Amino acid sequence: MVEASGLTTFSYQRGKVVFADSNTLCTATGNGLVLYSTFRNQQRHVWGGAGKQGGSEGPYTVGAAPAGGLLAYGPRDCPGSVTIAHSPKFAPAKTIEFNAELGYLDLAVSRCKSHLAILTGPPEKKLFLMDISTDPETLLAERKLGRTLTGHG
Repeated sequence: MVEASGLTTFSYQRGKVVFADSNTLCTATGNGLVLYSTFRNQQRHVWGGAGKQGGSEGPYTVGAAPAGGLLAYGPRDCPGSVTIAHSPKFAPAKTIEFNAELGYLDLAVSRCKSHLAILTGPPEKKLFLMDISTDPETLLAERKLGRTLTGHG
């Protein structure tokens, strides 16, 4: 059973919380990922970018495969790359040099862990679909969204 006070402290004001695997929750901070083990009621940090050395890229956006075992994360408010992390340690395994102009609004990983959807921020607001099982990664589709996400047409 998950300790409610530990879970509340873990997720407080950190944004989106995803299941990294069947026993681990994940959220992103300005310095990387925070993983919370529901089995042990413990949390640990996986450093991203220059975070461990004291720098911060600001808050991160995180996405997880629905079946668990793979995370993707990147800076939400500044240019940067997307990092792929695999279980069990979720240490950074692959970096995709995508460099969205003003960061990433959202990331989503497919159930089979082979595709990554990337939603970039303003001014362009584009949706990209990538095959991350290839080396190098393959861009499968790109669509400029413009104002379609604002509710104003």
